[in-house]
Formats: sequence, C-alpha cells, structure tokens
Amino acid sequence: MKPTLVSVLLSAALGALAVAAPAHAGTIVNIQGFSQGNSIGAGIDSPFAAVGTTVHFDHPDTLLLAAGDYTITDAWGKPGALYDAWNFQLGADGSWTDHFSVGASQGGADASAYTLLIDGLPGTGGGHFGGYFAEADANASFLAHAPYTLHLDQDTLVGFVAPDYDLWDNSGGVSLEIDRVGSPSAVPEPASLGLMLAGLGALAAIARRRTHQGA
Repeated sequence: MKPTLVSVLLSAALGALAVAAPAHAGTIVNIQGFSQGNSIGAGIDSPFAAVGTTVHFDHPDTLLLAAGDYTITDAWGKPGALYDAWNFQLGADGSWTDHFSVGASQGGADASAYTLLIDGLPGTGGGHFGGYFAEADANASFLAHAPYTLHLDQDTLVGFVAPDYDLWDNSGGVSLEIDRVGSPSAVPEPASLGLMLAGLGALAAIARRRTHQGA
C-alpha cells in the first residue's frame, strides 16, 4: 500500500515524540575551600598567578571538555550546588570570597601542572586581601557578574580549584555551572512541540481534503 501524505506526517510526529528526552542542563562543579577543617579541598600553589602561566593544582575538580566554547556562572541555588561562597581565613575580618581558578592540564609526567585559563573574581570587596565582610555579599557579587567564557581548541582535561594554599583555616567553597555554548538540545520545548504537532495536523487535514476533492 502506497503511503499517503497523511500517514507520512503522522509518522514524523510520532518520531518527534519518540526521540524526546530531558533537556540538557549545565554541569555543576563544587569546589571546596582548600582545606575545610581536616578534610581535603582543591588548591593552587600560586593564588596570585597570571592567566597563561603554569601553576600546580592540588586535588582539583576535573572535567574532560570537548573542543568548543563554554560559559561559567555561579551555580548557587541550582540542583546539585553545595556552596555559595568560601572564607579563606577564618577569624580574619573581610575574608569571604567566590574566587576560583580554571586551568588546562598540561599532561605529561607532572600531572599537577596546569595552564591557568581563568582567574575568576580575585577579590573586589575591600576587606582582608580584597575579600568581602559577609558571605552573602561575596555570593551576590558573583551572581551579578557576567558569565566567564572559556574557549578550547581541542578536547581538554580542565581543572577547577579554590586559589589558596593548603591551610587549615578555610571554610565553604564555590559552586560553578559549566555550559556548552550553542549545544543543540535534543528536545523541543513543550510549547514548540505542541506548535509543531498542530502544524502537522493542519497539513494532514489539507492533504486529506485535497484527496477527497480529487476523488
């Protein structure tokens, strides 16, 4: 039996429904201040290094990211985010921050060597070493900041750390959301999907009417 235009359109609609899957969400990275109490966080050997220089990350949170462009934003309040800000020196007035560092692994024998890609929010609060006097103020500065952008020419192991030394007087951390720019979504939004099905239905009705008129 030769397929009609109606049957083809209906098959396309059903196919669109069959491939529907949850929409892509950003990846959450939780960086714990290095270190929190007696536990291990993620730190850097030179918190004041310049972007493009070689630094050494200690216990970084890592992601293998494909070549492309990414945005990095504050993830606080989103599912999976654990931290809003961190205190790099407990007891020091004005030491709350959302400072974080992002680096590209250099590979090779020295697994701790990274090229610094982003030195995020190094401190503008005017407190102790540029920190903020309140946790909420540090977090608010990050939430108001424009997204950081990251470009990778090739697939790269990327590390994320809190830029401080291995000290006992850190508390809290920073949570980041990493999103691929221009990543196609496999799922139409519900409203878009509804419009698509309505359009297919209208086309099917027109085709059916023409078939009856030609009979």
